[in-house]
Amino acid sequence: MWEFPPRLPQQPIFYPVLNFQYADQIAKDWNTKSNSFAGYVTQFNIANDYIALFDPHIVGSRQHEEFWIPAEQLPTFNRYISERIIVTAAHFGSDYLGYIPERGGMRGLGAIAQFILLGASLYYGPMDFVMEIRVNSLAVFLHYPYWQ
Repeated sequence: MWEFPPRLPQQPIFYPVLNFQYADQIAKDWNTKSNSFAGYVTQFNIANDYIALFDPHIVGSRQHEEFWIPAEQLPTFNRYISERIIVTAAHFGSDYLGYIPERGGMRGLGAIAQFILLGASLYYGPMDFVMEIRVNSLAVFLHYPYWQ
């Protein structure tokens, strides 16, 4: 990924955190219990002169340090990301279904059924496998850590 998606209406700020331990704690202890039942830890580089415009906030102990980026400023924030955003850890709750695509052969299927479909398509028709991944690259990106 090269950018973060827009915030939802109930999310007025984007709050990138400053260390892995805090990000992992959020992903594992909070996000796996939310309605997506998944938490991802990402890493990215952002221009120092841009991020210096924001003050870091400590919201608990010293390790709970984060920036508060207003949701309406996220498109500008994204423009200052200098390398791809990578996933460094992922956690999944027991009720995880994953991202449910709306098109292609994976339409309407949960993460496990998607994996089975991809495996079958690779075996029976490699071109179908490639096309399904192209059509549903977001699902593949989000589920890859789960499938591992």
